[in-house]
Amino acid sequence: MVNRRRGLCAALLAAVVAVTAGCGTGDSAAPARPEVDLAALDVGNLPTEPKTYTKPTSLDMARIVEAMRLGDHLPLPMEIDPEVTHSAMNAPVRMFTSMGGTAIGMRLYAPASALDPLIRGFVTGFVTAGRSEVKPELSYELDNLALLFESEQDAASAADAFTEVERSALGPETEIQPIAGFPEARAHTDRSRPGSIHSFYAVGKFLLFTHIDDNVMRELQANDADKLRARVARSIEKMKPALESYVPTPVDKLMELDVDPTGMLGRTLNTLAIDQNQFGIPGVFDRHGGLQIGMDPGLDAESFERAGVDAVAWVGNFLYRTRDAAAAEQLLTERAEPSRFFRRAAPPANLPFAQCLEYIGAASAVGVYCGVTFGRYTAEVTARQLLDAQQRIAAQYAILAKTN
Repeated sequence: MVNRRRGLCAALLAAVVAVTAGCGTGDSAAPARPEVDLAALDVGNLPTEPKTYTKPTSLDMARIVEAMRLGDHLPLPMEIDPEVTHSAMNAPVRMFTSMGGTAIGMRLYAPASALDPLIRGFVTGFVTAGRSEVKPELSYELDNLALLFESEQDAASAADAFTEVERSALGPETEIQPIAGFPEARAHTDRSRPGSIHSFYAVGKFLLFTHIDDNVMRELQANDADKLRARVARSIEKMKPALESYVPTPVDKLMELDVDPTGMLGRTLNTLAIDQNQFGIPGVFDRHGGLQIGMDPGLDAESFERAGVDAVAWVGNFLYRTRDAAAAEQLLTERAEPSRFFRRAAPPANLPFAQCLEYIGAASAVGVYCGVTFGRYTAEVTARQLLDAQQRIAAQYAILAKTN
């Protein structure tokens, strides 16, 4: 919880991240706790039954599953630059299957619709995004978008299209930037945006779109082009071998992928459909991929290692699969520790071992997070109001308890 709280306080987010408490079996069982009467839990109108996902029901779903695989494979921003240890605030927007979505639209220096007649063979994409400091105004943001195409020719054409669309939109404000060691990279800055640089680089069937925003440069209105170009070069150096080693699923085999190979999605309470403050595409990842979607990947990496986390699901709320019940309990204990800005809040009725925290900082919106464990699983939920968070964690517990 410490890492999530820090990011939330700094960004003054309205929602807070929730955590869980664990129970287990065998030698690694968590401490004994009272038996829970699931019928007595207050879950509001929330679902309490687990779901089963098998094969994709649409090509779009299949492309999302491929994006999950890609997220597990790509380097983290902090593996590209050790300074970039915090998640960018658009953390949930990681997977995308169209040019017109937020992933492209919020970064492109031109209307994304201008790409539509120029792009062919796009399959799916994944965003790795991070920043160097908690406070945005003191940080620089490093985003790398990996776009997978059906062929190398499609990827090369996409590099041309992105470059053409942006430079046309920027016009005389465009400044071409050569990237040392990568002459094929189409990089440029915008005179009206100090601290920002874009690069488009084709790697096999991939287009690598690197987006860098240095907010300190922007505040000072001082553009350090050498530093920006060096950051692009580091991204390509790290991302290129990862993209070259990735084995894409053939397009005609996408519908054969398993949507939920670990069963994690089916165990996770889905709040995306009922909470307009949450956004993003549901996903399930391995330990490495799970670090792509957390608030503080640096601290998460340490806690995941201690707890033996090997799978992470997000469907508006998080679920972690740990080594065993004791590890799940320890993960919850670490993440549900009170602090200066988070105080203990009441757990749900009839679920006394759940843990809840309420944000009491200066932000106008109050966030609540609650967590609970079941066996080797640690779950966390967030909400604006305590009752909402209590109902969500109770429903999440019921789902876990009913899953075989």
